[in-house]
Amino acid sequence: MTERKCFVFRFADVEVREREFLLIKAGERIPVEPKAFRVLLYLLRNPGRLIPKDEIVGSVWNDSAVSDNSLTRSIAQLRRVLGDDLREPLYILTVPTVGYRFLCEVSEEEDGFGVRVGSLRAETDKTDENRLHDQATVQGVMPLSLEKRLPEAVTSAAARTFETNTAAIAPKKRWLIPAALAFIAVGGLIAAGLYYLPLKSRQLTAKDTVVVADFDNKTGEAVFDDTLKTALTVALNQSPFLNVLSDHKVTATLKLMTRPADTKLIPDVAQELCQRAGSAAYIEGSIASLGSEYVIGLKAVSCRTGDTLAEKQVTANSKEHVLNAVGDAAAKLRSQLGESLPSVEKFDMPLGTC
Repeated sequence: MTERKCFVFRFADVEVREREFLLIKAGERIPVEPKAFRVLLYLLRNPGRLIPKDEIVGSVWNDSAVSDNSLTRSIAQLRRVLGDDLREPLYILTVPTVGYRFLCEVSEEEDGFGVRVGSLRAETDKTDENRLHDQATVQGVMPLSLEKRLPEAVTSAAARTFETNTAAIAPKKRWLIPAALAFIAVGGLIAAGLYYLPLKSRQLTAKDTVVVADFDNKTGEAVFDDTLKTALTVALNQSPFLNVLSDHKVTATLKLMTRPADTKLIPDVAQELCQRAGSAAYIEGSIASLGSEYVIGLKAVSCRTGDTLAEKQVTANSKEHVLNAVGDAAAKLRSQLGESLPSVEKFDMPLGTC
């Protein structure tokens, strides 16, 4: 299957970035709900053509059973953000009982997001594993190859220590060893049980709302500053289970906190906002470069206690795969937070293929 390229559409004083789910009007970023954004994209791909309602619904909502009201609400939101008038439309014309026509002339060009801009030069005086280890130390993450080997190394070291200590124990004391091992085994089972039970209680319900915090961008690449938060919001909004706190409510809550509307939602701010809005959790993300790869982490945190409810780490082997990696991590996080696997599989559209 050939991956369809994504575009940047322009009309009047508006720029619409397909891959980033971003609408910019008169230089200002305007928040748009994901479904409404997809409706706009479909109109922009068919300017001047009268598009039947069923065609738009079938493209945007796929096989989901929705009423005309869902499309009507999306069109109404688009008119609000574009400053359009139903009676004297500049952009979207309604043909009653039939469909919609986009009136404005539209230009488009490829967004160029998927172009690789180069990779870090390998150090010649170190092995690949040592180089990854050093870079991971700087970024505060552990290479997966080393992480997977760690339990084996720890186990081997523990075994050698146990053998050495066993040899030093007098024969008459060796009866203590089985008892100690049994005690450790029972303790491990109890600890596992205590850990497993809270995990069940950490799952969210369909009535809970979550706050999406800003990404911690450790790569130094500005392209990730706002793009990944937008991508994560889009991925989570695909879920019929999770309810993401809307941009409008975030702005209103920041106002109650006497903070500017453009305040970065770092963890401390996100937790306070989350508590004030009555949400259950906030989800923070991070991205770090590791050679030519990228390590993306997501973590859901309880607003009330600050405990970690779920977390996931994934890697992308190049820049053009970062968005899909964010989507994969979001899908796994949704499952950990209580959404059923069939629901996750049904409502999970890859972000990198628009």
